[in-house]
Amino acid sequence: MLLHVQDPLQQAHKKILLRTVDTDVLVLAVAFLQQVTEGEHLDLWVAFGTGSNFRYIAAHEIATKLGQEVSKALPVFHAFTGCDTVSCFGGRGKKTALEAWKSYPDVKDAFLALAHKPLEVSSRCVEHLERFVVLMYDRTSSKTSVNDARKQLFAQKGRALYAIPPTRAALVEHAKCAAYQAGYCWGQALVPSPVLPSPQDWGWKIGDGVWTPFWTTSDVTKSC
Repeated sequence: MLLHVQDPLQQAHKKILLRTVDTDVLVLAVAFLQQVTEGEHLDLWVAFGTGSNFRYIAAHEIATKLGQEVSKALPVFHAFTGCDTVSCFGGRGKKTALEAWKSYPDVKDAFLALAHKPLEVSSRCVEHLERFVVLMYDRTSSKTSVNDARKQLFAQKGRALYAIPPTRAALVEHAKCAAYQAGYCWGQALVPSPVLPSPQDWGWKIGDGVWTPFWTTSDVTKSC
């Protein structure tokens, strides 16, 4: 849909409306507005939802308020915290994740590093993502490692297994899935014929012709 926004823009249309019920489209509209317009002004509206939940959303106003870097990081944040192809964190929704981002703005560096065709999920990215996930589960924690946070929340605070972060090994595979979706699939939203690497290198495995998530390299499993 974002690819086709460029057509009316090239014909000097300055107000464009997208109709969708998919949150992904809204996220991408905000993230890619600057690239679509190439500096020109555009009022990009999104007619979103159905029934009593239907509303018009000004994607251009959101992009302006967030700023270019945060807007660009938004698809990775959206994929990492759960979308159609990437699992979510148990009991932790977008609002909780957004509050964790506000508490730890440095995670933006990891989101930006994975936003467009990353070569890998670097150890530095994982460090940022670990701290971000820890804060999603415990805003008061000083831990930087999800494994340490798991131990603390389970042993000292009596949290159930579903209410503690995933292991680091599981988090790495989760980050790969998010990077593939946001950095390669969505990251090439303006490319007519995008080239994608094998999902097998990005947190997926294939068996009997069916792709499924590769959850972890660790014997201790907790899906995220």
